[in-house]
Amino acid sequence: MKLDGSELRSFIASVSHGSTFDMAMTVVKSKDQEVVVQQQAVKKSGRKPTKVNLKTTSNTKLVRHIIRQMAPNSDAFNDVDWDDLKSVTKAWDTFIAIMEQNNYED
Repeated sequence: MKLDGSELRSFIASVSHGSTFDMAMTVVKSKDQEVVVQQQAVKKSGRKPTKVNLKTTSNTKLVRHIIRQMAPNSDAFNDVDWDDLKSVTKAWDTFIAIMEQNNYED
């Protein structure tokens, strides 16, 4: 299918406003030669997310800062070797478990 200038502009506008390629290709000329894009319901496929990914970091100072800001009076982190990634990872796992057990909210 070859698009003329106005159809191409409409196609590009449709895609730039979030339409999928298939939706944008449903360009149809109306009786007065204006380009009309038929909007279709967008179905998202796949499972809904069930958890949040907190990513990873090799910056142990950042992890220490977060833990100390969120749990300043906790003695659970006194013996952490903050220069050892394995020790910091264990501390982070402990921190998340404590926060989840306490149903932490702002």
